[in-house]
Amino acid sequence: MTKRRLGHPVRRRIEFAGSDGTRLAGTLTPPPGTAQFPAVVAVHAAGGGTRDAPLHRHLASFLPSLGVATFSYDRRGEGASDGRPGAPLAVLAGDARAALSALARQPGVRPSRIGLWGHSQGGWIAPMAAAGNDMAAFLIVVAGSGVTPHER
Repeated sequence: MTKRRLGHPVRRRIEFAGSDGTRLAGTLTPPPGTAQFPAVVAVHAAGGGTRDAPLHRHLASFLPSLGVATFSYDRRGEGASDGRPGAPLAVLAGDARAALSALARQPGVRPSRIGLWGHSQGGWIAPMAAAGNDMAAFLIVVAGSGVTPHER
């Protein structure tokens, strides 16, 4: 879905290979202009695994106006992404790392300024993806858990 409205950026559909080569589909919403920009990869909660999840749409509606691109992708087995749903957290963290890598190759994205935003279950997945990963410049966890996934 590529659309341009007055003052709004053109969204780009991006397909990339997940942690095991599974085809995943996402949307990059860049800020207006042509300068190199930072970007945020949105990592899903347990429910709402498509890029149309309300919080992902919310990020894409306001961050670009602040000069920050958003990249939201359909979790494996949901939306336009291939694969089977219900993958383990480690696989989903690998997919988030693959999203970082795919985003770093996009025109206009400043590779040294890409980070992860994770909500709920994404609050476990995003830190796993960021751990030991030089590509993650920052990490934002919203409604994260204070216990490990094994204790929930």
